[in-house]
Amino acid sequence: MQNTHSPEVAEVLRSEVLRVENLTTKLYTHSTSRGEDALTPVRNVSFHLNPGQTLSLLGESGSGKSLTALSILQLLPWGATHAPESHILWQGKDLLSLPEIELQKIRGKDIAMIFQEPMTSLNPIFRVHEQIEEVFSRHRSRRTLPRKSYKNEVYQLLDAVRIQNVKRVYSAYPHELSGGMRQRVMIAMALAGKPKILIADEPTTALDVIIQSEILALLKNLQTELGMSLLFITHDLKIAAKISDDIVVMKQGEVVEQGRTTDLIQHPKHAYTKHLFSVVPKNKPAEVETDAAEVLSVDNLSVYFAVRKGIFRRITELIPAVEDVSLLIREGETLGLVGESGSGKTTLAKAILALQKPTKGEISLLGTPMFRLSQRKLRQMRNEIQIIFQDPFSSMDPRMRVIDILQEGMLALGIGSDANERLERMDHLMQQVGLNPDWKYRYPHQFSGGGATKIVYCACTQCLSTFDCV
Repeated sequence: MQNTHSPEVAEVLRSEVLRVENLTTKLYTHSTSRGEDALTPVRNVSFHLNPGQTLSLLGESGSGKSLTALSILQLLPWGATHAPESHILWQGKDLLSLPEIELQKIRGKDIAMIFQEPMTSLNPIFRVHEQIEEVFSRHRSRRTLPRKSYKNEVYQLLDAVRIQNVKRVYSAYPHELSGGMRQRVMIAMALAGKPKILIADEPTTALDVIIQSEILALLKNLQTELGMSLLFITHDLKIAAKISDDIVVMKQGEVVEQGRTTDLIQHPKHAYTKHLFSVVPKNKPAEVETDAAEVLSVDNLSVYFAVRKGIFRRITELIPAVEDVSLLIREGETLGLVGESGSGKTTLAKAILALQKPTKGEISLLGTPMFRLSQRKLRQMRNEIQIIFQDPFSSMDPRMRVIDILQEGMLALGIGSDANERLERMDHLMQQVGLNPDWKYRYPHQFSGGGATKIVYCACTQCLSTFDCV
């Protein structure tokens, strides 16, 4: 369906690359099909995007930012519908009324998206170059980009997003890369079709501050070079202020304020916008007693990854991921592990939990050497140490409800005397992190990125007897 407009409105639309009008999104779940009201996570959202403009959707987790962006390309989950008055106009077409075959021609070519969770967005069975080359084969002409030039083009894209050792990453599978590396591969894929509009959903979440700054500068440079318009989704005010021409502030599915970035920051009008701009973390860690008991000690830990080649898969190279790391954590202490993407932080955490076998070194938890424990005793030690993984959605079984995910660890480790006690425990933790306990009957895909992270935190802390998570 193609909308008709007055000459004045048509002239405005020609100066815009995208217009969202009265977008209202409803979600029907298994419970709503039994007569309950549908969820309405996005209500009457309107904004427009001009050529070459950077527009940020800013708001807390669960405010409807990602659902708004996913609506543009019609990538919403099952059970999602739009109100009749909702329109998303692009080149005179209403994207909400286009058939799937027409949308497939637009996705990745004219409008591309960098998703929030790279591990669940990348196909685990294909190598990096195969996933990027798929964009070439679908959206790039053979005359402008012959197949023999694919490899060189992939190399250029990976180099453009500041990936080191491009040759190794070119042939790697997603699970062989760090979270930050996977995020950069996602950015390279989004840019492969040279889109006119780039939607970036929290594209720097998994990156360290140095690479984050480089990626933001890269996006701005590519935007200028390709003449792209950028729709940037973030909860980080500093990033929005740095990259945006205009900001749209969202709360609980509605637009509460929008305007030029400088005006909005200097003269916010809505109470939520003022609160958002005034919030600055002020918490200081509690003082740790000098004679506090040792909880965790790591001595000269090293982890090397073997590179195998040839028919017999012989080891040809050892790549150091962690080398001679030592640390000590006392009771009540918080230790921050800081480093750039790929520096070995996650590998070290997995080694501490015995999820990654170290090459050498010792790890002791509560005075007990972790690598001398039997599998049975190691399972018992899981009550004392847990991990919140980097990608919350890939940490949860998408076929299980939250209640089943939360109970699984407690049942395995014997937490709670009966079902009622386990339910009370999970309800208390969900309330602690700001989640409605009734949401435990939902599936992971029904949560925002922040909500999914809170669920993983609840699953982790329910199994702890005394200590916190890695």
